[in-house]
Amino acid sequence: MSYNKYLYDGPVRRFGKIFDNRWRAFTYATSRSKALSNLAYRYKKDHGLVVSTKVRLSPNRLIEVEDHYIEDGIQLSFDLSKIV
Repeated sequence: MSYNKYLYDGPVRRFGKIFDNRWRAFTYATSRSKALSNLAYRYKKDHGLVVSTKVRLSPNRLIEVEDHYIEDGIQLSFDLSKIV
């Protein structure tokens, strides 16, 4: 199973209203939909919300990013050029 790294950089909505103007987070997932699900769960946990709380992330603010590593595995940078 192959995992890709995803970056979310955008608003978080609850009940159709913006709850957080800009939230940034990374996750590893097998698909975009799973990445959005992982990130929504993480947002709820990080902000003390009940897991059943409905939050909505904007799918167009999720991008797949590539890691760039040096030989010992320390992360140097990642490509954020796709962020508008």
